Amino acid sequence: MAGKNRVRTIAKWAILPVGVVLSGIMVLGFSNSAFTATTTNANNSWSTGTVNINNNLAAPMFSYSANTYKGAKDALLIPNQAITSQITITYTGNVKSDIRIYPSGNLPTGALADNMTLDIKDGANSVFNGSLTSFGTKANWATTTAVPWIATTNGETKTYTFTVTAGANVPSGATLDATTFTWEAHATP
Repeated sequence: MAGKNRVRTIAKWAILPVGVVLSGIMVLGFSNSAFTATTTNANNSWSTGTVNINNNLAAPMFSYSANTYKGAKDALLIPNQAITSQITITYTGNVKSDIRIYPSGNLPTGALADNMTLDIKDGANSVFNGSLTSFGTKANWATTTAVPWIATTNGETKTYTFTVTAGANVPSGATLDATTFTWEAHATP
């Protein structure tokens, strides 16, 4: 019997701390809920912008062998003669973009390119002025030395005037075919 009484006494006294702990947890839980609040901001969404450019020409700016956008072939060059053409680039993206021009395709090299000057202007601003050879060494967006255009508005346009001038030492009978002028736009913060 003494063992039973002892167990009862331990159980009686053990239930008291367990009850106190449980009631404390309940009081803390109920009082905590009385002093908290939340708010939400729903329906968040994200989207990326677009970067698009195009030009107004279906035919080449320069060609001695086929009709250009001007409706005729360019004259064969002689020393100190210049040929001028224009192209309009339209930005149709919706984020700010850094647009640069560089050559691609058949890059201008050799004696003819060494003795021809390329002058690119966008209005009164010089974008590039140097030999065709030096322009050809900067054949990608990252390395071009041409002055960039920072476009910010959809529909923004820029007209470029290209003047190619044959130097005094331009070689006779030389050709330079299939040079491509490329404009590339990169989104920028």
